Amino acid sequence: MQTFVFRQPTRKQLTMSPAWGRLQYYAEITTVKGHRLAEGPAIFLDALQVNRSLVWGTSLDPEHSQELDRLRADGHDVQRAGRKFNITVSASSARNTQLYRTLLHEIGHWFDWLSKVEEPAANGGDWERLERDYFARPKAEREAFAHRYADAQRAALEAKEAIPFDRME
Repeated sequence: MQTFVFRQPTRKQLTMSPAWGRLQYYAEITTVKGHRLAEGPAIFLDALQVNRSLVWGTSLDPEHSQELDRLRADGHDVQRAGRKFNITVSASSARNTQLYRTLLHEIGHWFDWLSKVEEPAANGGDWERLERDYFARPKAEREAFAHRYADAQRAALEAKEAIPFDRME
């Protein structure tokens, strides 16, 4: 993994597919004029507005309920208002979510991909079958792996006192 992109999503992207970050298994990063800057796997971290509330409904499936708990643990102010949750994002809570959880989570997806597709293919496995089998796995299984990986890496980094690190001004 060599490419990390800090991205400014459009308003439509924020509405249709909001995310703290995402892994692209293959991306081609170019300038406006088409000059290639990078290609290959990339992790994108999305810019967001601090002190702005995200609004979630209160009817949450187990996966979203766990995510709400993670957001609380990251320091987001979560308030229930009737049938909605208002989640206020501060600079500190956004930093906790993106740097110490989302980034590690997306690296977890990449590690999962390497161990289930790239490494077996390098050892003679059928790449197309391995890729098909990887994406045939339930999304919940892939997400659970990435969450476990991120939690384990975060704990290891905290034990070494590598994180949290001071904010750069």
